[in-house]
Amino acid sequence: MNANSSKTLGLTSQEAELVNRLFAMAVRLLSVLSLLVLNALVHCDFSRAESQESLQAPPASHDQLKQLMARGDEFDRRHDFHEALNCYNEVIRQDSTYSIAYFRRGVTLQLQGELDKALVDCESFLKLAPESAHGYWLRGAIYGDQGRLEESYEAYDKAIRLDPNLPQAYYGRALVHQSRGNLQKAMRDFDEAIRLAPHHTYIYEFRAKLLSKLGEFEKAVADYDVVLQKEPDNSEAHYYRGQNLYQLEKYEQALADLDASLKLYPGSAEAHVLRGGIRLKLEQLDEALQDFGEAIRYDPELWSAYWGRSEIHQARGENLLAIQELDNVIRLKPDHKLAYVRNAVLCRDQGEFDKAIQSYTRFLKLDADDYWRASIFAGRGVCWSDKKEYRKAIADYSEALRLDPDNDLYYCARASSWAMLLEFEKALEDCDTGLRINPQSTHLYTARGKIRGHVLTYDKGIADLNQATRIDPSNAEAYYHRGLLYCAKYEDAKAIPDFNRAIELDPENAVIYAARGSAYYSLGEFEKARADEAKADELGIVYEEM
Repeated sequence: MNANSSKTLGLTSQEAELVNRLFAMAVRLLSVLSLLVLNALVHCDFSRAESQESLQAPPASHDQLKQLMARGDEFDRRHDFHEALNCYNEVIRQDSTYSIAYFRRGVTLQLQGELDKALVDCESFLKLAPESAHGYWLRGAIYGDQGRLEESYEAYDKAIRLDPNLPQAYYGRALVHQSRGNLQKAMRDFDEAIRLAPHHTYIYEFRAKLLSKLGEFEKAVADYDVVLQKEPDNSEAHYYRGQNLYQLEKYEQALADLDASLKLYPGSAEAHVLRGGIRLKLEQLDEALQDFGEAIRYDPELWSAYWGRSEIHQARGENLLAIQELDNVIRLKPDHKLAYVRNAVLCRDQGEFDKAIQSYTRFLKLDADDYWRASIFAGRGVCWSDKKEYRKAIADYSEALRLDPDNDLYYCARASSWAMLLEFEKALEDCDTGLRINPQSTHLYTARGKIRGHVLTYDKGIADLNQATRIDPSNAEAYYHRGLLYCAKYEDAKAIPDFNRAIELDPENAVIYAARGSAYYSLGEFEKARADEAKADELGIVYEEM
């Protein structure tokens, strides 16, 4: 079963490029199915033409030709195309003017993929029956399979002009419109085809796919309801209806459809991926992991299954396993931008800064015009800062600001890097610029307050940190640094409440305990000072944390 899996999962996703690829694969399959159905219809539609041809054929051969045609049609219905062709060949050998034989042979050849031969038969038929709408429909179908969309459209259009009630011509023209991106025109033709042939489920299936592409998921579900009422064992219809229910966040119903689809066709890797994505939404992580594993067993090259497993591992805090799965996604789909970003974030969390930088860099090589480039430069800048390579960090932050000059967070990040290089004037300039953009930035007030402490303008620094805590009373860093500035002014008693509040907000930060312990020593409260010193040692004092 060919199926869209992306969306998956958020499939973000999952999601659109894979949908288009699998949709293209489905077009050929369903066009074949439609031809099989239409072949039976044509048998009925041409009954009058056969009667007319009986007047032209010699009376002695007429019954024989009809019997041969009937045998060929029966072989066609049984998909024994070789024997069907033998029958049609014999009819044409006996009577080269028997037009319907060319038509039927052309359809059979198309089903076998012999498009050039099918087109020759179609043209022979049209020479004998130049006003046949069916002949132009067949020409359109063959041209469509050959990728000759303009000629295909003209043929379908001619068929509709000759017979405005020919549903397969509207259906074929709809496919051409859809291939050209004329989705509304395609929808109108699908609607007309269904109006003329309401019992043809394959048209509902294609209309449902288009509705889904247009984001009309409820209507798509309704079309799949029609299909499944008539074909309850249609595994693809269950799959696609489940996909649309997933989009509607009706996860339990979607899960039921995927269960039904996999019961009918358990070997579908794409269906396992989608069911895994649904179970992920339902927080059934063990079951989801099992589905993604089954998908990989059936198709080890299916990147979306590895993506799903990475989501589960990340949700469980198993970052190293998540990184391994993302490496597989990148190996199989090297243009998957989000995989690089998620990989970089997880690698940085693990302290693998070089690998994080490599992922950001590979992302940046993919697309020079990507909307997210500014944030990617900024993310790589953070990693350079982690490595204490502040000049490289500043270069990346500067590029991020070139792309997004009104982003106050980028100014804040660059200011911090300037400060680490002791270039305080540039750091203060970045803070000032950022605050003009966003006067309510607690981060920028905190950064500027810290920098003003470095240049010994303590009162201005305290004023900035006052603003930071006013804007965000949960900013532990601002309380901590304000405490440090009070200590620098020998106002240790004022520092203690700030350190207390910072510890309330960030109780596992050893640096704050060490700072409070120092303030207690200055105040002569040695027992409290020793207690804070012991706590800082217990937590593992790292003076660069804040």
